[in-house]
Amino acid sequence: MMMKSSLLIFGCAMALTPGLARAEGEWTLGLGAGSASGIYHGQKDDAYAIPYLSYETERFRVGIDGLSYKLVSNEALTFSILLAPGEKPDFEEYAKKDARFAGLKRDMPVELGVAAEYSFGLFHLGAVALHDVASASDGYHVEASAGLSFPVGSGMIDVGVGARMRDKKLNNFLYGVSASEANGLRAAYDVGNTVEPFVELSLAYPISDRLSLVGAFDYSVLDDKVRKSPLVDGKESYSVGLGLIYSF
Repeated sequence: MMMKSSLLIFGCAMALTPGLARAEGEWTLGLGAGSASGIYHGQKDDAYAIPYLSYETERFRVGIDGLSYKLVSNEALTFSILLAPGEKPDFEEYAKKDARFAGLKRDMPVELGVAAEYSFGLFHLGAVALHDVASASDGYHVEASAGLSFPVGSGMIDVGVGARMRDKKLNNFLYGVSASEANGLRAAYDVGNTVEPFVELSLAYPISDRLSLVGAFDYSVLDDKVRKSPLVDGKESYSVGLGLIYSF
């Protein structure tokens, strides 16, 4: 599940950085460091380096975290189509430390969906809906949020709150155990639908016309249905990161 948490600092914070995308297109290189909580049995909090690369115009963006196209883009409203890799637990790696994951395997999901954001003054409302089109989980998730962006010196900070809803197919892909996967170390478990609240913080601070410092933090409380999974040993999750981006 590292893709989402690793690229969080760039995906969130770049939205606060003015002047990154020009009509003729602009490249962005980034490098940072991040950490994410371990919520599965035997999984410790992890720290890692985060590379980033993207190309963006006024409406189109493609990067190592996926691609998007803005169907609507004005001062108040943006509405985009998204295609991106989804979250995937690395059960094969977890099995090296905890035998309850032995034999479990998940393929990489590819998610297609839409995102919308409406801004009024310093406030903004957002929503995202994504569905796995690669049939790895065949599930979907929806996120709704509200936030406040405000300047701090020459930089920008955004604070947001919201909730994430996942359907049972995606939850079972991430945390469930099917009847055919059950054994003496892990009982069959159907997670069901879940809703989890979250808070997030992101920042962008320009060092020069092309170089910026960016960072982000995301914290959520796991749904009780997730906590009761025989694979899970956590009550909350977080990811945090800090990095530099250079646009040209």
